[in-house]
Parts: sequence; C-alpha cells; structure tokens
Amino acid sequence: MKSALSLLALCALTACGGGGSESLTEHPQPVCVQPVEVVGLFGDSTQAGSITRTTEVDRPPAVLLQSALDQRFGAGVVQVVDRAVGGTTLAQLRAGADGLNQPWPKSLTGMTRAVVNHAINDTREHVTAAEIADAYRAMTAQSPIPVMVQTPVPIQPWWVEWPGLQDALAATAAAMRKLPNVIDVNAMTFAPTEQPDGIHPTQAAYERIVSDHVAPAVIAAIEAARCEATK
Repeated sequence: MKSALSLLALCALTACGGGGSESLTEHPQPVCVQPVEVVGLFGDSTQAGSITRTTEVDRPPAVLLQSALDQRFGAGVVQVVDRAVGGTTLAQLRAGADGLNQPWPKSLTGMTRAVVNHAINDTREHVTAAEIADAYRAMTAQSPIPVMVQTPVPIQPWWVEWPGLQDALAATAAAMRKLPNVIDVNAMTFAPTEQPDGIHPTQAAYERIVSDHVAPAVIAAIEAARCEATK
C-alpha cells in the first residue's frame, strides 16, 4: 500500500501519464519562473524629467517607462523606481553623495536591473570620456544586477553656457557606446522646440526617448532573461 501511495505522489510531481513508459528525464517539463522585476532609474535632471533647472514635466521618464512596462507585462508585474537626482554626477552616485542614494551598489537592494543616465554634469566638470567609461565599467563589475547604460541627451548647437560641452559629450557618448547594454539616446536628434533651454527635453521629447529607446531596451532585456515555455 505504501508503495502505491509513493507512486501516486511521484506521478503528481512529475505529471506522468497513464502509459507509464516515458520517464521525466526523457521529457523534462520546463519550469518558467517570472518574478516581479524592479527597475531602478538613476541619473541627473534629464532622467528626473526636468524641463528647466527648477521645473519637471508631469510625466517624467520613470512614469513613462512604468506605463510602457504595464502595457507589455501587465500592471505591477514590473515596477519602476525613480532614483534620479537633478544636478548630480556619476561620481556622486558612486559615492552615495547625491542626496538620495547610498554608495554604489547599496541602493540596488531589492532591484533586479538598473538604468543609469549620467555624463552631462561629469563632462561639465571636465571628467574625460575615458574616465566616465571606466567608471561605468567599474560600476557594472560591482553590481549584483544587470546595469544598462544610457548615453546623455544631445544638446542644442546654440547652447553655449558650458563652452565645448557639445563636443565633449559627443566624445563621451562614443566611449560609452563601447560598453555593454547601452541605450543610445545621444544618437537621437531633437528640434530646438524640443529642448527650449538647449539641454532639457520637453514632455514630448521625453516620451520619444522612452518609447523609442529606453522602453524597448528594458523590455528586450527582461524578455531575454525569462524562461520560454516549450509550446
């Protein structure tokens, strides 16, 4: 009797059929684990959703990305956490000195992947393209989760508040493109009306950034990491 019960229990676990001649090892059953994803957005004012130094759009990148992920995976399946701080640098993020985050990678606790958009303020402080790329390499190596690197938004040619910044940012973006998991926003082109102050995108421009570049990259990364059940 005990043997019969054990056999029934084994069948329940392995979904064996009435024929009984096929073993679990011959036809393994796929196990698809789809945990809740938590995506952290880190960066400066162009990640926080600023349209000027003091004003943010109604729907910043975190809100736009959340909406796109809800549409793709269902509400709440993927959660977006906004960790961007305007006016900050990559160096401050690493040191935990941006006023919000802990020293890297402590702020990643509870997240399953991160998108980092820093370079503009670092470049303004004369950090070289090679130094920024090396900092991203070090952060990726230290991270317990996948890190996606977002190149900086391009600035308008007429914006000269920081002389030489446009060329320096182009060099920084070129160096960042050699990193893994790059979201190349710098390759985009914005009309002057989409960056009224020369650098910060409008609501419509942020929507283009997320819909055309950030959301597709994040969705592709999540889908690639998931198990696909055998049809």
